[in-house]
Amino acid sequence: PEDLILFFNREDLHDFISNIIGIKVEKINLFYYQFSWKDYILLHDSSSEKEDDESYNIIFDFTAKWDEQWGGTIFYIDNLGDHHKILSLNNTLTIIKKKKNKQYSHKQYLKYINHHAKNNKKILIMGTISTQK
Repeated sequence: PEDLILFFNREDLHDFISNIIGIKVEKINLFYYQFSWKDYILLHDSSSEKEDDESYNIIFDFTAKWDEQWGGTIFYIDNLGDHHKILSLNNTLTIIKKKKNKQYSHKQYLKYINHHAKNNKKILIMGTISTQK
C-alpha cells in the first residue's frame, strides 16, 4: 500500500487533478483502506486543520466486485441533515468539493458492511487535497 500511495503523489497526477478542480494542487494526503464484513467508519469531520473556505476530499476506488446491499457506502452529510451517497464503482476517482459554513458540511461516514459481503473486500485510497491559494 505504501508504494501505491507514493504512486498517487506524483507530479503528473497533481497536474491532472489541478486541471479538474481549477486550482494548483500542492499536496495530496492519502490513506489506504481495506474494508470487509463488520467494518464501518463513524461519523467524523474530514476537514484538514486549515480553516479554508473550500477544501477537497479524494477517493480512489479499487474494489473489483461490490454489491451496494452489502453496505460499505460512503455518505457525506449536509448542514440540513441530508445524507449524500458517494457512488462506489471499480477504478473510479471521486473528488468532493467542500465549502465551510455552507450547505455541505465536512461530516462523512462509511455504512456498516454486513455478512452478505462474505470474504469480499472494499479497497479505497482516500484523503485530502491541499491547494495553493
